Parts: sequence; structure tokens; C-alpha cells
Amino acid sequence: MPAFLSGISGDALKERKMLIPQGTKKILLIQLGDIGDVVYTVPTIHAVKKAFPQAEISLLLREGNGALLAFDPAVSGIWEVRKGKGSIFSRLRESLRFLWNFYRAGFEVVIDLRASERGAYMAFLTGAPIRISQAFKDVSFLRNRLFTHLVNPLPRRPDDGGAVEQSLRIIRATGIEAKGEQPTLFLDPVAKERMIHLLKELGIYHRPWLSLSPFSRWDYKELPTST
Repeated sequence: MPAFLSGISGDALKERKMLIPQGTKKILLIQLGDIGDVVYTVPTIHAVKKAFPQAEISLLLREGNGALLAFDPAVSGIWEVRKGKGSIFSRLRESLRFLWNFYRAGFEVVIDLRASERGAYMAFLTGAPIRISQAFKDVSFLRNRLFTHLVNPLPRRPDDGGAVEQSLRIIRATGIEAKGEQPTLFLDPVAKERMIHLLKELGIYHRPWLSLSPFSRWDYKELPTST
């Protein structure tokens, strides 16, 4: 049975013992959401690194999302869940090789930041002695049992900072102090120089300009064509 831990804050948080041992050297954060979810997880990554500066912070992400955080100094390693190509046997061989290397990475603590069963299975397959996630009710019976510790974060406040709080609330419940902040992305220096050159060619590098992306994976998030 996993242990349950309720979220707390303020002075009580400072007095309690951290769920994650201070000497921890390898921590894995699982975020198998879309790229926007990965962006909103950045403050959580930085908060964990600040709490455990000696630890290697690795991420498990969906295929294609890893490049977004490849130059973040807080990130030591990136793993991506890939769909695989080729025959069923080649995909199986690739999956087994990935899982073996994943297990051999030797993670000591794994924190799953979502409610998906896939993240729970991946957390379990690491063999990490401490596997943490939020306790969810509307999930399969097995999902919650794949973790050693389930946390119950404090209820959200109207002014809690929006989407970044979704994962910050989970790590706060483990004893990590974390303040809400805007996500900061670290760019590939080569790509950054290329974009600066392009903006200068367009004559807008030294002028105010607005970048608009009206498209989304989900229709309800897209800007209507009638706008």
C-alpha cells in the first residue's frame, strides 16, 4: 500500500521532514502531457533543482518535447516515450532496449506529475524506491498502487498562478518549498542567433512586435477563422 501525504504550507512546511532524502542524487520527473504542459512544468523543475542542487534532474516526456528543455541548466537528462517504427518485432526490441536502459539509469526518486496510467507504469518500471504522485480518485485501481507515496495537495486558490500550480502543488506536498513563477525557457544559442539574424533581415529586431500562434492540437483552443 502506498503511503498518503496531505499537502501543507507555511510554517508547518518548514518544520516537517522532507519526503525526499536530502542526499538524493537522481530524480526523475514524468510529464507525459502536451508541449504546453511541459512549458508549465518548468517552474517545478527549477524548484526541485533548487531544493536538491546536487541531484541530477531527468525528465520523461512525449516524443518531440525534449528539445524544448535541452538547454535548460537544471536538466541533466531527457527521456522520450517514442511510438517506434518498423515491424512489430523491431518495435518490441526497441521498447525492451529502452526499458532496460531506463531501469539501469538508477533513479532514486520518481515524481509523476499527471494522472495517466502510462506515467504510473513507467514510474514503476524504473524500480525507484520512492515513487510519488498525486492521489486521484477517477483512475484505475492499479494506477495508484504503482506508487510508494501518494500526496493530496492543498486546494487551489483563485490567485494561485494558474497552470504552473498544477505540478507545483504536488512537489510542495512532499516538503519542497516552491513559489509560482513564469516559465523561463533556455534557447539553443545557434537557433537564437539564427532568429536574431532573421528578425534583423525583416527590419523588426529593434521594434516592438507581436507573435501570434492561432493554431492548436485542440479545435476549441484555436482562434476562430471569423476573427
